[in-house]
Amino acid sequence: MEWVKVTVRHAEYDFVGAPDNIFKAWVMAMILTAAIEKIPTQKQLETKLGQDNYKALVKHLKENNAPLEKVLKKVMEDVSAVNRKRKHNSRYMSEYRSNAPRNTLQIDHVKGKRREEKRREDKTVFKGLRNIAKHDPKMKKSLEKIGLKV
Repeated sequence: MEWVKVTVRHAEYDFVGAPDNIFKAWVMAMILTAAIEKIPTQKQLETKLGQDNYKALVKHLKENNAPLEKVLKKVMEDVSAVNRKRKHNSRYMSEYRSNAPRNTLQIDHVKGKRREEKRREDKTVFKGLRNIAKHDPKMKKSLEKIGLKV
C-alpha cells in the first residue's frame, strides 16, 4: 500500500504530551503494517522501531485505551479495502480493453525513407520538365502523351 491514514483526532488528542519518538514509532508501526500487508510480529516491530520505542509506544497506547493490535487491525482494514478496489479496477480495465476495438498499425500508411526520397526526385524532375514544356510545344505534347498535366 502506498499510503497510511493518520486521522487528526488520533494524532492531536491521543498523543498530547507524548514525546516525538512515540508518535514516530506509532506512524512507523502503521507504515510497516501497510508495507508488508499483514500484521507484523512483535520481533519485527521491535527491529523496526527499536525495543525502547516499541515498549514506550505499547505503554502509551494502553494508557489511552487504544492497544497497538487495534491500531494495526484498522490499518489492515484499509489495506484490504485498497486491495479490493485495486482488484476491481484491474478486472474492469481488462474487460474494457477486451471490448475495445483494436487499432493496429497499417503497414500501408508507413512511408519509408526511400519512398520519400523518390517522391522528391520525381517532383523535382517533373517540375523542371513542366517549366521546359511551357516554352517548347513539342515537349508539351510528349508530356501530355505520357499523362502529365502541364
